Amino acid sequence: MLPSSSNSQQPAAVIQTYEGHPTYSCSKCSAVISLQDELISKAFSGRDGRGFLMQSAVNVKLGRREERSLLTGVHTVADVFCVGCNDRLGWYYHKAADPSQKYKKKAMLSFVSLVILALSAIVATAAPTPEAGKLEARQSCPDVQVFFARGTTEVGTLGIVVGPSFSSALNVQLVGKNVRFTGIDYPAQISGFLAGGDAGGARTMANSVTSTANSCPNTKIVISGYSQGAQVTHLAARQLSSAIQNRVVAVVTFGDPFERTALPGVLQSRRKTFCNFGDLICKGQSIILPPHLTYGSDATAAATFVGARV
Repeated sequence: MLPSSSNSQQPAAVIQTYEGHPTYSCSKCSAVISLQDELISKAFSGRDGRGFLMQSAVNVKLGRREERSLLTGVHTVADVFCVGCNDRLGWYYHKAADPSQKYKKKAMLSFVSLVILALSAIVATAAPTPEAGKLEARQSCPDVQVFFARGTTEVGTLGIVVGPSFSSALNVQLVGKNVRFTGIDYPAQISGFLAGGDAGGARTMANSVTSTANSCPNTKIVISGYSQGAQVTHLAARQLSSAIQNRVVAVVTFGDPFERTALPGVLQSRRKTFCNFGDLICKGQSIILPPHLTYGSDATAAATFVGARV
């Protein structure tokens, strides 16, 4: 459906891509106007040239409604403008007087000129090829990618006890390298901890690691977690193939309930676990004492461990 709008001249933020889908875009500012799947017919002509009848559109606004005499009769229409650059794209059918033209109601007629660069309103954009997508992904690959899972009930995706300080310490330790520190988005509820770690969070971490390993062949990957996040890290490690495990250069856990549980394959030899004296969580008990809340002070040591492996 077309959004209602005014004839304001103030440009707006626009959608400029629909990943994996061919689109029609504004030739002036590249704002996406419609998916090519929304095309009804190309068999139209308007006063500005050849026209495309579309089922729906985005990034557009409507001008004043008016009666207009067109080639097929009198219609109630409104001009359609791009919200990104205010360029006129075509018009929108509110009402068709001739019953035979009723199918045009609530469809947009946008048009292109034979002189595409000079007069076109929309241009077709093909969906990206898999090769182009891989190239773009590799160009955005960091030198080091850290996936971190926060502890139970912590806010955000990094939490507050370990995540922020570990991220900062890594940026200091690995100065000059592009370090991406990503928090795993998972519920971090008490029920997850009692179950031995949130299964969905583990899948998310494992899938993220696998995706990065496949699309970024030169990126050094680190997985890490605090408290329940350490449980999630263990569970995720078990889901990685041996080939993907080889891409993980370091595993760092803090306040780890699975301190005494070995990681699979090569990951055990690449592991560093921080467990404070008096932290009963590390002993498999569900009691949080002050030693469990001070692992932020280990951030520098953890970053040093990672730095030696990247």
